[in-house]
Amino acid sequence: MAAIEANARANGVAVSALGADIMTGEGTAAPQADVILVADAFYERELAASVLRFLDRASARGAAVLAGDFGRTYLPRDRLVPVAAYDVPGLQVLEGSDVKHTTIWTLRD
Repeated sequence: MAAIEANARANGVAVSALGADIMTGEGTAAPQADVILVADAFYERELAASVLRFLDRASARGAAVLAGDFGRTYLPRDRLVPVAAYDVPGLQVLEGSDVKHTTIWTLRD
């Protein structure tokens, strides 16, 4: 939460950090948020399914959803529409490349 708050201050934006498990069906889907941003969250099957359920709940209550991913195994491409794509710096030793082609997605209507 401290990193989120510090990043928001550095970028001059207001962000409310919430210390709770909002991914479960029991948690709220960030009810005050207008935009939900997700990055690199589709690398495990269960995590990807949980993230997608969360995004569906947030979208259903009117939040815009943007997810950045460079093509992880469990990226639900059939549920997403590409919005933009970028080449971003990677880390050769971890990512296998110095540059990763990354796509920004939104949920399909």
